[in-house]
Amino acid sequence: SRGPVTVYPSYFLQQIKSIKYKPAFVVKIVDIFDFHGSFLPDFKVYAGRNPVLLVANKVDLLPHGVSQLRVINWIRESISRVNLNLVAIHLVSSHTGEGIEKVANEIEWHRRGRDVYVMGQSNVGKSTFINRLLSMFTNKPASSSSGNKVFFSSSTSSLTTSPIPGTTLSCIGFPIGTNSVLYDTPGVMNPIGVHHLLTPKEFTAIQPTKRIKPVVYRIAPGTSLFLGGLARIDYIEGPQLLYFTVFISNDIYVHKTTIQNGDIVYTHQVGTMLSPPYRKLPKNENDQYPRLQPRPLLTYTSNLGWKEAFVDIVFHGLGWVSITGCGNITIKPWYVGPNCVVTERNPLMPYDSQLGMKKSNKFKTKRSVVSEDVVLEKDIMNFMNQHQ
Repeated sequence: SRGPVTVYPSYFLQQIKSIKYKPAFVVKIVDIFDFHGSFLPDFKVYAGRNPVLLVANKVDLLPHGVSQLRVINWIRESISRVNLNLVAIHLVSSHTGEGIEKVANEIEWHRRGRDVYVMGQSNVGKSTFINRLLSMFTNKPASSSSGNKVFFSSSTSSLTTSPIPGTTLSCIGFPIGTNSVLYDTPGVMNPIGVHHLLTPKEFTAIQPTKRIKPVVYRIAPGTSLFLGGLARIDYIEGPQLLYFTVFISNDIYVHKTTIQNGDIVYTHQVGTMLSPPYRKLPKNENDQYPRLQPRPLLTYTSNLGWKEAFVDIVFHGLGWVSITGCGNITIKPWYVGPNCVVTERNPLMPYDSQLGMKKSNKFKTKRSVVSEDVVLEKDIMNFMNQHQ
């Protein structure tokens, strides 16, 4: 049945506003696959001058061979203007447990008797992250870098979450050490993402559960690239060829057509070939359907050549497309709903498109059979290893 995936009650924000007035150690968890969408824009207002440990979750979804140091440097540059009292950045996977023990030791080293508050938007894996800590350290000590032992001792072995996926209902505390408490704070909905427009089945489809396989498409002026029926990029004008490297869930169907045919393809194929969504376009314009809507034109002058992407076009809550090319370029993005945000940023993985010039065979992928469009993951791995 149709329904929102998460909620955004104002009392959630009220519960975390007081943290800045307390002597606290703050663990801020974000989704590396939706970094800017999961980073509260007013986070400093809630954290104050308290020390902050930034944890980027879901690192297991990034393509093989990605340099973690490069990702950490990208994160540091991305938040440089926020002026946090940042003590460290860690990459983790709540799903596999990668990096969790290092974070636990970092917490013990820096907290110095203060309470610990884990903060993050809904659906970033925050509660699962804390459950990993509890399962690792409840009644089981682990040596920290300070020489002390890390203890998470509580009669409750896991967190209570809302029936709505990913939303913690209230602050939940777990004793840590002798005089401190680790709190799981309420998860706040991302107001600029796509989740609130989707059914639970559609929401599940856009959430990557396996390592992302970036695919490179050769795009000429006058071409549209559909990311399922939820997003679209039109290449209006520019050089004869660009490379669009797509980073989205492997379950989203990507389709290339002409701008001239784009509206017709969307009207007749959304909900079927262009999926998700899995619902056909209704005739009633007032229906709460995730219709594609155009966004303002984006113009660029790139002189980076073909060695690296010059921009990521980010569809918050869905994924991003890296663009590589040289010259004066005009692009028109489309996204569903009036409030789902499309932004630009410096590329997270700028070298993944270079091999688009080196392949001209046909490759069969889960998404489609594309001639001269798809770059295999193993070749991307080899190229990234040469540029790290």
